[in-house]
Amino acid sequence: MTDQKQQAIAPEASVLGRLTEFGLTEPWHVALLLPSAFEDLRCIEVDGTNLEEGRAMILSGQVRGQPVTRSTGGLARLHVMLALLDGTVVEVTWFGNIKPIATQVRQGAHIFVKGEARLFQDRWQLSNPRLVESRWRGRCMPHYPGSGKRMSSETLRNRIVGLLRENLGTASTKCEAMLGELACPQEVLEAIHAPAEAESFERLLVRAHCPFDPETGRAAVDALHRFAATVMLKELILSRDRDQNARPALALNLSARMRQWKFAPSASQRSAMQKMSSIFSAPYNARALLSGEVGSGKTAVFLTLAAAVIDAGGRVAVLLPNEQLCRQCQKVMAEFFPDIASALVISDTKESGAEQSIAFGTTALLSRNPGAFDLVITDEQQKLGAEQRRQLRGPQTHQLDVTATAIPRTMALAAFGMIETIQLREGHAQKSIRTHLWNKDQQRELFTAVRKTVASGARTLVIYPAIEKGEGAKAVRSIEEAVIKWEKQFPGMVRTIHGRIKGEEKQAALEDLISGAASIGICTTAVEVGINIPNMRRVVVVHPERFGLTTLHQIRGRLAREGGDGDFDMALMGDLGDDSITRLKLLEEHNDGFALAEADMRTRGPGELGSTGTRQSGGAESILFKHELQPELLAEMEPTVNAWFSRLQNP
Repeated sequence: MTDQKQQAIAPEASVLGRLTEFGLTEPWHVALLLPSAFEDLRCIEVDGTNLEEGRAMILSGQVRGQPVTRSTGGLARLHVMLALLDGTVVEVTWFGNIKPIATQVRQGAHIFVKGEARLFQDRWQLSNPRLVESRWRGRCMPHYPGSGKRMSSETLRNRIVGLLRENLGTASTKCEAMLGELACPQEVLEAIHAPAEAESFERLLVRAHCPFDPETGRAAVDALHRFAATVMLKELILSRDRDQNARPALALNLSARMRQWKFAPSASQRSAMQKMSSIFSAPYNARALLSGEVGSGKTAVFLTLAAAVIDAGGRVAVLLPNEQLCRQCQKVMAEFFPDIASALVISDTKESGAEQSIAFGTTALLSRNPGAFDLVITDEQQKLGAEQRRQLRGPQTHQLDVTATAIPRTMALAAFGMIETIQLREGHAQKSIRTHLWNKDQQRELFTAVRKTVASGARTLVIYPAIEKGEGAKAVRSIEEAVIKWEKQFPGMVRTIHGRIKGEEKQAALEDLISGAASIGICTTAVEVGINIPNMRRVVVVHPERFGLTTLHQIRGRLAREGGDGDFDMALMGDLGDDSITRLKLLEEHNDGFALAEADMRTRGPGELGSTGTRQSGGAESILFKHELQPELLAEMEPTVNAWFSRLQNP
């Protein structure tokens, strides 16, 4: 770091001190480090009239007699008799570190103490006592998200409130500037539902930190959360507009290519292609998400778009997560559109992709100099990183992401109109999948259900998170130990499929399952994509908590590919926390991948939403320190922000 930079940063750091650990870089930032709760210290009792068993109270009184200090078993105690104005005496006892308290509760001192009133043998006591700071007596005191042992809650509160007083004007001006000409401050305050007592940004910030009452404080904090969502929406829309570049429009004719299909397109597929034709015929680079269930015909749809782009003189790249899918997708292209030559760019080939109008490739495409593309299609989008998906895009490149379960970040961008969404609601085969979460005490019932499926002549897959047996308390069930047990129960009917098995052996196991020579496949997630086994009616996932929702839904999509009924079972091997159970139950509630992806976004958070963001889930970055953007507030504020932009563009 240069001396000049050090000189620029050092003054701010010296003022903020350990507040920089919260991410603050300028003193006015304290205004955006909001309280997490408020404590009402307005009601102070001076006599015993309102003493009530179990009630939290603040008592004001005088220390009678000399405080008594004792130590029992290494635990120090400070015992005080507090005399109220009407002569009522309340016993107050502190435990633990009593030194800071002892200096304030000397004989004759007038103190304010908060605790819970208790009546013991006709004597009033105050349990869990805490001295009330003089500056907050009779007021509403904020509590801030703590920093552990490095800074006490009192020190943190005093630092924030002190700096806020000195930098309130600057903070207010900075907040007003965040929306620029989009809307005037009064209009913004009304839109974010600022409390009536906050007639300006300055007063809103004051009420968020030092309100008259907890209700006003919570209302002010909620308003600032809406303001943070508004600022993010503004940045997203500006980012979308910046990323849109003029380009020659493509004259797309998807209908001509659709006539080459070997089956009749569903109504949903026709609708999807009409929408894609409209999106990618625009005279600027467009981005869209094609969302559809496993088996809904997504491949046929996006390859038809690719063929139409090539017919219009464009070039196409199809980026896929593994070599098996690359080969499979290229094969489908050759079957549907044999007049179009394609390149296969994977680790085993030397092709760069530059010599053909369409290239199918893994991430090997990213290092082969394949040339410029008019359209980049990313299949199984959730398996590739955001940065990987950007690398093949030029300033004029169209982008289509394809998946059954989009990552939270993409779902958020789609939800807020940053990318177009195309949904395939139905496939060629109608099927009904039952999803059930089995706890550790229901293994016998689950095994009976599997035996019934096998007896019917249908196939069952059992998915394990590990190949080899692990060690330690957190070890999970593995294929290595499970296959012996399954073979004992179903002799000759079990086959194993995982990444360490040689290609010929794996193919032989698949063929046995396909032909019916075997009924049970013991697998890892090698079956998640690209493997189709007819008459597969049951899938059991052991330790489902070890898999993401998108992976579980992709596995579920392997069921009943030809139509009909299927069962998807998630077998718990132990006790899980409430968060894990809630996440897995989303699969019971949602069979539709798009709805599941929306629920996943709400559960995990939308990730980094900016145009250069790479984190694809988790809390979205907010202007409010130590707080994350709330997706529901983004959705709430979106119509207002869009209306403001429309007014700005059409005065």
